[in-house]
Amino acid sequence: MGENRQKVKYVHSTLKINLNENTVVEAYTEPVGSEWGFDFTPFDSILENPDDDDKSFKSPIDVIGFVVKSIPAEGKSDNNNDKEENKVIFILEDLQHHQIFVTL
Repeated sequence: MGENRQKVKYVHSTLKINLNENTVVEAYTEPVGSEWGFDFTPFDSILENPDDDDKSFKSPIDVIGFVVKSIPAEGKSDNNNDKEENKVIFILEDLQHHQIFVTL
């Protein structure tokens, strides 16, 4: 077991396990973790202090909510291998009526 310093983390953990040829793996029949593998980030943790540098997400996060509105972003960018990208802004709302803007 060691510290997970990877830029892209496949699990929401600060630790990682390395397996080698001496590792013994056994089946476990009890459910562990989330059913579908997502670790949804609550909107209120995103909205808590948006100016805090620790809140700038350098890795992808999972969010889920209702699409309140979609807004076509103005202008096109050609950052994806010289291909034009049309970006869209979504306003998502959670069950507590918190709203966030998501750009895709």
